[in-house]
Amino acid sequence: MNGKEIDLRSIWTEFENGTPLTRIARRRKIGRSALSRKLQRNDEVKYRKIMSTSRTAKKNIDLQGVWAGLVRGTALRRIAQKQKISDATLAKKLQQDNRMKYDKIMKTRRTKRRSVDLRTVWAELESGTVTLRKIAEKRGISRPGLAKKLRRDNELRYRKIMRLSKINREIFRGYFGSPEARRQGADSLFELGVKRLLEKHKIRFRFHPPLRLGKYRYIPDFLLFDDLILEAGGFFTNGYWRYCREKAKNYRKAGYIVFFVVLDHVSKKAEKYLPNQVRVIKYSDFKKDPRKTLRINRIDSVSKCPQKRRWI
Repeated sequence: MNGKEIDLRSIWTEFENGTPLTRIARRRKIGRSALSRKLQRNDEVKYRKIMSTSRTAKKNIDLQGVWAGLVRGTALRRIAQKQKISDATLAKKLQQDNRMKYDKIMKTRRTKRRSVDLRTVWAELESGTVTLRKIAEKRGISRPGLAKKLRRDNELRYRKIMRLSKINREIFRGYFGSPEARRQGADSLFELGVKRLLEKHKIRFRFHPPLRLGKYRYIPDFLLFDDLILEAGGFFTNGYWRYCREKAKNYRKAGYIVFFVVLDHVSKKAEKYLPNQVRVIKYSDFKKDPRKTLRINRIDSVSKCPQKRRWI
């Protein structure tokens, strides 16, 4: 193998994360000593620093924390990466510390791997409220091990859930972690987009008005005509929509008309969970003409009180 074919940047990353040099060399089908020489030629100071750090790490391992992680169900390889040593070295140290305890944990894990109730795992995963890692830790097995079991059971179902969870993460990062939205006082970019559309079409509204409905306190996204609540929703998780359903029911009991503007990929989920009296509007339709989708030109469809129409 020529030096040009080796991606030294990725090798340095793995090496710094605690992956043993022997394993890195084996993956790339090159001798350990040859790889060591290449790294030293590239940056000798960095190489020596990593080697000295790994030697120090081997001596100064927080075994109490390692045992706690192992009991929780964290994979040995993951713990070893955090400690910046190989999993084989860590396993040896644990065996030297308490061989019986180590064997018992490993045996329990092997038993749990065989007897996992996949029906409850699927139910938890599809709810969207718990991550696969937390489900695995609860059952005392590693995340990759549980993922393999789910794939063997139903590959298509697993892929669909993972794709939806990825969409939720992207929504959270893109829509709910935006500094631009926070500067404008909005919770998300999606909410900010709805606000700008209302302003563009000269629809007057109150933004985040505090409401007290009996023992409940709510802050709806938008209040129009004093009796129409407009909410912007984007998450796919069942827990989120269960909360929205309860909130919408309380709005309706208090006499408010409720509309939900949702991202297109969650419209079916919203229709499934929200009460029949609540209207669900796709964001793609809302963008075309907010007045038409909110039925602002029809007095009887939104409010029985014509003078409230003048408020816009």
